[in-house]
Amino acid sequence: MATVDCEGPLFEQFETAFAFLLNRLSRSFIIRGAKREETLEIPEVALREALLNAIRHRNYHQSSPTRVSIYDDRVEILSPGTFPGPLDATNLRAGLTFL
Repeated sequence: MATVDCEGPLFEQFETAFAFLLNRLSRSFIIRGAKREETLEIPEVALREALLNAIRHRNYHQSSPTRVSIYDDRVEILSPGTFPGPLDATNLRAGLTFL
């Protein structure tokens, strides 16, 4: 397992976490003609979206940092805070939303 805590200005948090993921996750290579295509084990677009959501929607009144951990079988992105208003994990799994 490898972990990084993301603190500081927003852009720095993202850059630190994204670089950590890009440097630590496995890559595969495919040769197509004269070109080599590199693929990350988790699509970069998915990592970028998850990180941006964690940083954007975290509770900045809590002192805990956003934490990114890489395990053998998964990546975890933990963002301090709770669900807003009446939304909770049960409602979210059931597909319920609130305005």
